[in-house]
Amino acid sequence: MGDLAQEGQLYNGYDEEYDCPILDEDRVVDELENQMREGGTIVDYHGCDFFPEHWFHIVFVLRTDNSVLYKRLETRGCGEKKLKDNIQCEIFQVLYEEAIAF
Repeated sequence: MGDLAQEGQLYNGYDEEYDCPILDEDRVVDELENQMREGGTIVDYHGCDFFPEHWFHIVFVLRTDNSVLYKRLETRGCGEKKLKDNIQCEIFQVLYEEAIAF
């Protein structure tokens, strides 16, 4: 998703607090529509809440130890708020619960 969004400039602003572009979810869905209709596509993204459910047969949630995640995000230069929010999200299994509901 990161490459697709960057190549197509599929953003609708910039989040100063998290120091990252804001993904335009509607444009992403429009961009992927034909490819997903054909099938055989793997979508790598940290959430699934805005994708049409009928696109997917299975969803995998990859997890990691919080100390590993912390070091990974710190190495990427994530700000303290973004780092802390990501760790809390992992602790409370937010994306896992979202995938189950999906």
